[in-house]
This record gives sequence, C-alpha cells and structure tokens, in this order.
Amino acid sequence: MNQLFQHRLDNYLNILNRDMAILAADPECPPELWDFFEEIAMLAVRLWNVGNEPFTHHGVELVQQLNGAVNQRYALLLRLAFF
Repeated sequence: MNQLFQHRLDNYLNILNRDMAILAADPECPPELWDFFEEIAMLAVRLWNVGNEPFTHHGVELVQQLNGAVNQRYALLLRLAFF
C-alpha cells in the first residue's frame, strides 16, 4: 500500500478510536453517532482494500473518492458530537 494512504488510514483509525472512547463514556450519546462511526469504519476498510490493490488511474480516483467520503462524514460526526 502507498505509504501516504497507509498513514492517512492509520490516522483515521487512531482518531476514531480516541473519539469513540469519549462518546462511549457519554450515556446520552445518540444512536445516530454510532451509525456514523460504523459508516466511517466501513469506508476505512474499503480504503484499506482498495489501497492494497495495484494502482491504476481508476484505483487512484477511487481512493481519492473514499478519502473525501471519510473526511466529509468525520467532519459531520464531529459537528454532531462535540458542537
């Protein structure tokens, strides 16, 4: 896997792990937030799978789309959870 994508994926997973621990401590955490965590985790797994494939033009485009999807959902998750 490209080291840049590996680094990004590791960052996503570490941040999700940290924020998940914070939200898990909150008994009033709405179920919608857990749905976002699941969706982001599924996108991260897809990003991992695609990133391990040989890169073609389409593969690079797909990784960029997945990266954008993770960023958008994570930004929304942060707004809903912490602001």
